Amino acid sequence: MELLCCEVDPVRRAVPDANLLYDDRVLQNLLTIEERYLPQCSYFKCVQKDIQPYMRRMVATWMLEVCEEQKCEEEVFPLAMNYLDRFLAGVPTPKTHLQLLGAVCMFLASKLKETIPLTAEKLCIYTDNSIKPQELLEWELVVLGKLKWNLAAVTPHDFIEHILRKLPQPNDKLPLIRKHAQTFIALCATDFKFAMYPPSMIATGSVGAAICGLQQDEDVSSLTGDALVDLLAKITNTDVAWLMPPPGTLSRRSNVESLRLQFAGFLIHPPLSCLGIYYHLREMAQGGVEGREETNVGPPLKQFSDMLLKCWLQHIGFLNVVSKIRIEKT
Repeated sequence: MELLCCEVDPVRRAVPDANLLYDDRVLQNLLTIEERYLPQCSYFKCVQKDIQPYMRRMVATWMLEVCEEQKCEEEVFPLAMNYLDRFLAGVPTPKTHLQLLGAVCMFLASKLKETIPLTAEKLCIYTDNSIKPQELLEWELVVLGKLKWNLAAVTPHDFIEHILRKLPQPNDKLPLIRKHAQTFIALCATDFKFAMYPPSMIATGSVGAAICGLQQDEDVSSLTGDALVDLLAKITNTDVAWLMPPPGTLSRRSNVESLRLQFAGFLIHPPLSCLGIYYHLREMAQGGVEGREETNVGPPLKQFSDMLLKCWLQHIGFLNVVSKIRIEKT
């Protein structure tokens, strides 16, 4: 009789280094170099003739699905999208090679962030064998050359722990806040409109949105409203105008938020809860909530909230994918 072993070795992870997390010079260095790893232009207008924004969104969705199914580390997907955007910003690429490029970027990112990286053969299977392992390996060298082997890009995940450490949060709430912030970061990575924003801004907004959303269901922070926004902006030197809602608008829950709470809670489907936050941001950008006088909102908040809302609406179709982000690990 044959025996089948179903045991899986646990993933080995390094213990967070307190010398790095508690040294403010590390955060300052990240803030100094983060813009080096951003795309230099909106490549759909000045470089790419054959690739359209919706094509990037489709390949990003596929990449997210692959990373989720393979239970990759949270950093792999945003890092792979960073590689893809930097490559497309400098190299005209036919649309027939876009999925191949996405597979190569995941291949490289997993080598950098995973203890057991994705294999070329496995990635080819996810493309329905439309590419061959040898082709993927050849393109790996092409991408490495165009990126000048500069793969240690700064991503929003690099700022998460530094931000959380400086916030007065109960220790038992940190994993939940972290998971929600990671969900926001993954959603932002799928939309090109966020590709040219500094990672620190994405991280700051993601943590702030996670805390504000969770506060409506349970007490997760001693900071609320303006105090939270001011502290977040101070930590990463982010312009407070990008984070600050009109006074008092967070005190009232929108109808959309009340409705979505009937279907799912934050603990079960984080992205569904994020939808309420996006609509709330949009509502604030349009001049306050129903029953209030119109409030003048600066362009930064309106622009940022518009992009957040659009990003979410474009991903309604694969909620079943993003709603699984790290739930299995909780």
